[in-house]
Amino acid sequence: MSGRQRDSKLLKELECPVCKEYMASAIKMCENRHNICGGCTERLVDCATCRGKFTDFRNVSLKKFAATALYPCKNQEAGCKETFTVDGRIKHLSVCLYRSRKWSVSILSGVDCSWTGILSNIEALRRH
Repeated sequence: MSGRQRDSKLLKELECPVCKEYMASAIKMCENRHNICGGCTERLVDCATCRGKFTDFRNVSLKKFAATALYPCKNQEAGCKETFTVDGRIKHLSVCLYRSRKWSVSILSGVDCSWTGILSNIEALRRH
């Protein structure tokens, strides 16, 4: 198994089974030791994996790993190749050129309208 495959498997363990975001700080467990992010445990009554009750225990080992892991940008499928620590990833997401957001395209057509997509796609439209 390559290092990239191993890292991918480890990062999969950090993915909350409910919201699909990476768990970072409050990694909680159910009575059957399934991991879930703190935000989802506040919204759910039972574990989404087994319907077991949540405990007050946190997965300290997984939290320590989460603090040192390198995460891919959330916009990886759109083309971003960057990797970050948890804090760096959060900061990057607000400025990532591959994030989808609403753009005014009046500069392209002279008609005031909006378009949702990534910056690189709107730049390609400008060239045509």
